[in-house]
Amino acid sequence: MDYGTVRIGAALSDPEGILATPLITIDNNRKTVFKIKELLEEHSVNKVIVGYPLNLKGIKGVMAAEVDVFIDKLKELDIDIVRWDERFSSYTADSLLKQAGVKSSRDKGRIDRSAAAIILQSYLDHIKLRRTT
Repeated sequence: MDYGTVRIGAALSDPEGILATPLITIDNNRKTVFKIKELLEEHSVNKVIVGYPLNLKGIKGVMAAEVDVFIDKLKELDIDIVRWDERFSSYTADSLLKQAGVKSSRDKGRIDRSAAAIILQSYLDHIKLRRTT
């Protein structure tokens, strides 16, 4: 998940945990946790990877406190939660969409979903690398 104060991007991996795909953008409001719960049940999710905003030095960024509050709310769903470095995920998503000819300014949610997929793919690649070494 790519947390934002307005929207939260969500992505999903295939059952084998190889490929991340953008899934949905959720409005960040008082119904957010309920919508996430429905999404987790619908897709039989057993772990949530949440992008964690670190700065260039690897220290918690300004948004980290907000993400911590969001994660605390997700804990009531009784699911495994992993904080994952999200540096450059939104920038990378925007850049890739532009290369594909998509005008991201028209659909900010698309950037959020794509950033979530980039975060999740980074996590999946890390897990795969750990298994092979």
